[in-house]
Amino acid sequence: MTVTVREIAKKARVSLGTVSNVLNRRQTVKPQIQARVEAAINELGYIPGQNAHGALRKTTPTLVFLLGNRELSDPFHSRVLKGVSRQCEPIGALVLFAQLF
Repeated sequence: MTVTVREIAKKARVSLGTVSNVLNRRQTVKPQIQARVEAAINELGYIPGQNAHGALRKTTPTLVFLLGNRELSDPFHSRVLKGVSRQCEPIGALVLFAQLF
């Protein structure tokens, strides 16, 4: 399960802005507060996600699948597409399906 910035803030008993300041290495956070936030980050196992990186670049990883009627009705393809969607969700990738006529 992905650890969120909100969970870090709750664990460290600080605001979301303070967690953001620590993650972005801003010097505006008092050393004892920074240590508390860093301890929460380490304890929870936070790893910056693709969503954060995409927001900075203002891009979103996107996969587009163009499918014919046969693929849409085939149970195999349906399972594959559900699996792709499940794997893309945690990293914030957008999955689009379009039907070809």
